[in-house]
Amino acid sequence: RLTAPDSPASITIDAYLLELEQLAMQHAENNEHKAILKALYDYAQNL
Repeated sequence: RLTAPDSPASITIDAYLLELEQLAMQHAENNEHKAILKALYDYAQNL
């Protein structure tokens, strides 16, 4: 989890990565957005 399990703002790593993948598809034409999303994805995978 990216936050405390009992927090209403909590999200699992898998759900977070899926959300980043969906955002990457939505912003496929914007290289700046894709670079930021890729960095977030890579960072989350290393948590």
